[in-house]
Amino acid sequence: MDIEKLIRHLEIIKNCILLEEVDILNIIVPKLEKYVLVYDKLQNVISAINNRNYANAIQHINMFLKNYKTITVWVDEDLQALKIELKILENQHNEYVNKKNDIEKLISDYQYKYNEEVSNIVTEILRLRTILFKDTDKYEEAQQDEEDFKQEIKEHQGREYFKLNEDEQKELKIKFRKASKLCHPDSVTNGMKEQAQKMFIELKKSYDNNNLIKVSEILEQLENSKFFHLKWEEISEKDKIQSAIQQIKLQIEILAKEIENIKASGVYQEIIFIDDWDIYFENLKKQLQQQLYNLQKEVANYNEE
Repeated sequence: MDIEKLIRHLEIIKNCILLEEVDILNIIVPKLEKYVLVYDKLQNVISAINNRNYANAIQHINMFLKNYKTITVWVDEDLQALKIELKILENQHNEYVNKKNDIEKLISDYQYKYNEEVSNIVTEILRLRTILFKDTDKYEEAQQDEEDFKQEIKEHQGREYFKLNEDEQKELKIKFRKASKLCHPDSVTNGMKEQAQKMFIELKKSYDNNNLIKVSEILEQLENSKFFHLKWEEISEKDKIQSAIQQIKLQIEILAKEIENIKASGVYQEIIFIDDWDIYFENLKKQLQQQLYNLQKEVANYNEE
């Protein structure tokens, strides 16, 4: 057990009481639980705080500090500061990962809805365009558009997409974020990157398809097995921490650029202005049906010629 960290927790608790910032105790006090098996007298501190007997809690804290503080070892404050900076950057990295995944999930949901609602109309529009442009310089482009969309439809038809209610959507998002943090390839040690990449791809696919059961299974597997070791947790030497800080800064920079590029895409720019998806797709369907009708007339005239 890290006695130095325990002492720091106790000092923070004591200062919170003295500053009358007792609300913060709900965050810090639970951190003492893991130390109780080794330092049983901590239970007196926890019990006093739970009973709101703060004066008694401070007495027990002072007694504990008096007995144990003299045996603590010297702490390199620069090293501690670097560890804190790395931890902050790790949290920032997780936020960027979550932001990117959320945007990609939004686009994935839009594409599924688009294919469900209007793919038949779009397929026919593209087929007619190919016929209409047969003897023009637009023919190859029209033909390629038709083939690309057919491939997209084929992938859509093979996709197992689950309908979730609002509570299930929230549960899916929470569980995905927990699992993502445990197996993201950027966060694990180098020797485990390949395995982490495979699991993360499976996790991401399940998330995009709203497969709450599969995401829950992956999260349970990750939490129970603790197979992947987060690389930041294994670093203790100052020079290695400094190197890790530069590495994670670079990863954050890459993620920020990827998010910027996704946000600049046409499909995302379309999505962000949609207030109601049902109304949007109803109007889109009407527009495409009118476009199809016009193309049908054009092709009929073309055939008559």
